[in-house]
Amino acid sequence: MKFIRFAQWRINQTGEGVLGFVTNHSYLDNPTFRGMRQSLLETFDEIWLLDLHGNSKRRERSPDGSPDKNVFDIQQGVAIGIFVKTGGDGEGYATVRHADLWGDRGDATTGKYAWLAEHDIDRTSWQELAPQSPDYFFVPRDYALLAEYEAGWKLTDIAPVNSVGIVTARDKMAIQWSDADMRRVAADFVDLPEAVAREKYNLGRDSQDWTVAAAQDDLRGRADRWPSTGRLVPRCIGGVVLDLTTVEAGFIMRALTKAVVDVI
Repeated sequence: MKFIRFAQWRINQTGEGVLGFVTNHSYLDNPTFRGMRQSLLETFDEIWLLDLHGNSKRRERSPDGSPDKNVFDIQQGVAIGIFVKTGGDGEGYATVRHADLWGDRGDATTGKYAWLAEHDIDRTSWQELAPQSPDYFFVPRDYALLAEYEAGWKLTDIAPVNSVGIVTARDKMAIQWSDADMRRVAADFVDLPEAVAREKYNLGRDSQDWTVAAAQDDLRGRADRWPSTGRLVPRCIGGVVLDLTTVEAGFIMRALTKAVVDVI
């Protein structure tokens, strides 16, 4: 995606040009790339998109149910994108044309390879798209029921105060199913040398926001969280035990906000 963005910027500077890329096809319909799609629509005058599919992660199959294979030895689906800026006024969005290619990878005489060798833009059957806000999908969509769907309540309207919730990592150490297990693991982790703790609990490399040393120091310094027995006092949430530290980049990388704790 970064290479497409760079080429888009370069063509914008020049005022006209043609961009052709063979890339991952995820930007065609992934909601995350809606801003990218809108920007491409605003920059270029004509866009041709040939979706070669072959996405084993999505378990794609041909419309007739037969296997759909990738043109490369990769799991991600592939697309050919051709973007044209003619140097005109550039008013409005680009004209977008789309086509699909399904089936076996093939060879020089069969399958996708043979089709690609025999076709160009003029000999491809394109479907013109009309991408709509807010997603600007670069694949065919049936918008017949869109108005009815949009009439429903948005989750952000129903629950205006919200959070992404608890995101976990290093679960072998940080999350246990009972108070006793949490106390045992925390006490053991604090007493171990840093290298031994890293290996025993499969902690991997330190990150920018979390280190083994800082996590151990956090637990050692949290005297108010430890009872007379010298063991960590955890808090149980739905059967999962966590330490609700308020120290940033300590035992827990991002401390829980008051709003989240109140909800819990």
